[in-house]
Amino acid sequence: KFLTQSAGYGVAEAGKQALSLLLVPLYARFLTAEDYGIVCVLAVATGILGTILAWGMNSAVVRYLFIYTDPERQRTFLTSMTAVLIGSSLVLCAGCWLWGGPVFQALFPQIPVKPFLALVVWSAFFSLVEIIPMAYLWATERLRTYTTMSLLTAGLRLVLIFVMVAVLRHGAAGKLEVDILAGIGTAIVRGGWFCTKLDWRFSWRLIWKPLAFGGPLVLHSLALLLLNSADRVLLQRVVSL
Repeated sequence: KFLTQSAGYGVAEAGKQALSLLLVPLYARFLTAEDYGIVCVLAVATGILGTILAWGMNSAVVRYLFIYTDPERQRTFLTSMTAVLIGSSLVLCAGCWLWGGPVFQALFPQIPVKPFLALVVWSAFFSLVEIIPMAYLWATERLRTYTTMSLLTAGLRLVLIFVMVAVLRHGAAGKLEVDILAGIGTAIVRGGWFCTKLDWRFSWRLIWKPLAFGGPLVLHSLALLLLNSADRVLLQRVVSL
């Protein structure tokens, strides 16, 4: 069973990476050097914001689903974690969108605040919609559903990027617009399914330990992200896009 599960999750991840490779010739053909520079740099900003908003909840959900073994407690736990994730992220994203212009301009002086600030903020927000449902599938070993949803999401993104970048020629903004549209589509599909796993009851008692568990993971994830992406930011600061 271990080998089967490992191979199945490996196929899902490999499939997503293979679909991503198909984007390379698309970007090379339809994005200018400036567009591609913007995409790479803002991917770092989106990743940082998304990591902070997620607060390590994916790992916390996987861990505490094994601790809360009672099905009723699990449903209340999932409801509470989802409510905190969506509610806190919505407030923080709205604040960044309304008042984050000066910070964005200071960090990325060569990139226009409009429309890219709004696109970064809301693409980070909609990247969160899959965190708890996918963590639930992982913890409950629902391999077929996990793999199917992963590949369908990757395929949807591929189609949308082709439309926005190659057909409509939206450039760098089109890539971020796809992140938002794919997030909305994912929220509709996964949200409809995941709602059946919730009981719509909220309990701080069940989530304060998971939230405390996820906090240190944010620092680890941010350090890893910055380590892997520092070259993009440094080049953006010293080399013209």
